[in-house]
Amino acid sequence: MLAAVNKPAWDSTNIITWKYGGGHTYVWDKKSNLVFIHWGDYKVLLNLNTWEKGRAFEGNKEIKGPNLDVVRGKAWTYFCNDSFWLIAPFKASDEGTTRSLVKNEDKTNGLLVSYASGGVTPGDAYLWKLDANGLPQSYKMW
Repeated sequence: MLAAVNKPAWDSTNIITWKYGGGHTYVWDKKSNLVFIHWGDYKVLLNLNTWEKGRAFEGNKEIKGPNLDVVRGKAWTYFCNDSFWLIAPFKASDEGTTRSLVKNEDKTNGLLVSYASGGVTPGDAYLWKLDANGLPQSYKMW
């Protein structure tokens, strides 16, 4: 699957931007591990290596004090979830994952990826149905 989706190209991509349903907009500098997240009246810059260094704004006013952690936490949760759905096949080899080949109901091979850690929903598992070239066609989640 990783070869079929060209993981080396993803790994060499430095900056990506996207908008996710619900009004979340992202600019992710993968090389620096910084992400800018915008939703509603909030703008947050997170350092994914050192989360505490992130800054947040409501409108043009910088958020300080205990509410800063609340807003940074919400931004991190949005990023974890929304980026997962954008790049899920690339996350099949993340730390904390296990992978195994299983037989689908139609007797084709499927790739079962289980996440023991990471993100905001550890314990999730995804069964990927792949075409003959290894490209993901669909998945089941539980």
